[in-house]
Formats: sequence, C-alpha cells, structure tokens
Amino acid sequence: MPVVPINQILDPAFAERYGVAAINIVDDLTLDAVLAAATELEARVKALRLRYPWLHDREARRLTQAYGLRANEILGEASERQALGRDFGAGLSESEVDYLMRVEWAECAEDVVWRRSKLGLRLSADAIAALDRFIAGRLAEGGRRLSAQRTRA
Repeated sequence: MPVVPINQILDPAFAERYGVAAINIVDDLTLDAVLAAATELEARVKALRLRYPWLHDREARRLTQAYGLRANEILGEASERQALGRDFGAGLSESEVDYLMRVEWAECAEDVVWRRSKLGLRLSADAIAALDRFIAGRLAEGGRRLSAQRTRA
C-alpha cells in the first residue's frame, strides 16, 4: 500500500475523536497503520469501559491514551468513581495522582499537570494549588513509605 501523508488522512473530526496525541506519529504513515492504531485505541477504551462500567467515555479515553493497559493499575478494584478518591478536576483522581507519585515519581502538581499530562490546560489555578497541597501532604505523611514503593515504569 502506498504511503499517504497524515494530513490527507486525518480530518479534524477524526483527529478530535481519536486524539491526535495517540496517533500524531510521523508524517508518512499508511492508512492501514492509522486505522489500526485507532481500532486498537477503541478496543482498549471499550475493554476499560466493560471492566469499569461507571467510568465515563471521556475518562476512559483519557486514561487509555495516557496509560494504555496500565490504566487498570490506577482504577484497581474500584466499583464506583468515589472509590478513586478526590476528583481534582478533568477526571484527575487521588488514585491517579498516587500512581503518578509511585510509578512516575511525581513530587508536585507541576509534575502531574504539565510533565506527565497536559491537564493544566483544563484545571483552574485553584485546583492546581489544591493538588499541590494534596501531594505535599502525601509526601509529608509517608514520604519514606512512598519512596520504598516507587517502581520503574
């Protein structure tokens, strides 16, 4: 199959639906490769929603795009949204923040909302400040325990 430039494949609706970040790869992808990536993403989102039926589609899509199969580690055995703890906004939960602190070594709100995601674009300054206080509290209460639990991604 010939190589088709990505700007000829992706129309704005397609890019918004599947998230350019998930498939914004090199400019010379084949149509098959783009469609396979979109199909795989959709399958993973669907699987996540089947396991966690209370999860909204937008949250399932964001978690899948950000973490792939590791989204299950964040959601764990939760049977409802409240089991993930506090919601800092834009679907960012305590459980996700704990995961980022443990696995990706996030140590402040900036690590979470700018370095490990771009949720800073969707969170208010007050929400980011609250997240920073939460992380500082987590580190103060169990910094040594958290350091011992940290894993390599």
